[in-house]
Amino acid sequence: MLLGFIYGFTITILAFIAVWMLRQITSYVAVNGEDSIYGILLLLSMVLAVSCTTEQDLDPPTCIDGDCDAQFILDGELDNNGFYHVKLHWGGEYSPRFNIEILSTLTDPWYWYNGSSIVQANFYTDDMIDTGYEEIPIVQSSRVYLSQKGENTAYGKRIVGPVPIEYKNDTIYIKPEVFWEAGSKSIGKSYNFLKIIVE
Repeated sequence: MLLGFIYGFTITILAFIAVWMLRQITSYVAVNGEDSIYGILLLLSMVLAVSCTTEQDLDPPTCIDGDCDAQFILDGELDNNGFYHVKLHWGGEYSPRFNIEILSTLTDPWYWYNGSSIVQANFYTDDMIDTGYEEIPIVQSSRVYLSQKGENTAYGKRIVGPVPIEYKNDTIYIKPEVFWEAGSKSIGKSYNFLKIIVE
């Protein structure tokens, strides 16, 4: 909050100085007439100097450490070929489920809304479940909002399933995407498919 006040106050003072300088230069040109190349050059250089600085140049990077990134954690082992092996309990009353946990960097506090970083993850797949009425994706594609877990970490979880018995020893492909909300400096990243063999 204090940082926002200081930023706004500084911009206001710079705007007053720029207007005062513009008035001085235009008065100089008006008094000295068209022969005043010095005043015209000074006016042009001021316009160029102001136009080269945008508000975005003054804004901090989107994420705190400058690099927005996420990782995905599954209850299973990752083999040398990049496949996760997730062991499920198939003998229950209902079809089993498993979790994909998301750890992500936070956005810089400059971009927070109501004291919170806005980071969201979506998961997409072509693997479907037949409910008897319709086919639905094995993982919901609706967004998961991540919550702050540490100084520079956001956390969320997506449940995959229910996984029908037809998928036992088969591979599920899930495409994660993460979005860091920061106004005009927002960043979205699409990650490689998570390849999951359910056992």
